[in-house]
Amino acid sequence: MKIIKCKLSDCSKLVALNQQFIEDGQSDATMSIEQLEKRMENFINSNEYEVIYFLEREEIIGYATIKIVSNPHYLSQFFICREHRNKGLGRLAFEKLLEYFGVDSIDLEVLQQNKEGVLFWENIGFKLRCLYMRYEP
Repeated sequence: MKIIKCKLSDCSKLVALNQQFIEDGQSDATMSIEQLEKRMENFINSNEYEVIYFLEREEIIGYATIKIVSNPHYLSQFFICREHRNKGLGRLAFEKLLEYFGVDSIDLEVLQQNKEGVLFWENIGFKLRCLYMRYEP
């Protein structure tokens, strides 16, 4: 598996992956294509974030968005394409990500209703550290 850093020219591909990420994570985020593209552009142009692709046999199988100025780094988005799941590639991609950034710890948030995501991260070894709550009347 290889990791490559994304460029602005990758935004349209990233938007398509990000839409699936939002769906699969059962997020209540409602963003237009234009908003998603602007968000990806902001991530790529930022000095605080890095966006990477995961490649297996030269095929993009997923991506991640990492806040690199946090200590530990913060994994904002991590996505493996649906057709590549349950093959051990998510775990491998995560291990490669740690290696790529030269870190041995990282933080992330996963929506409680995303049961598959919660299970994936628990199986890798993540432990619950806090409960993030929201009040919306």
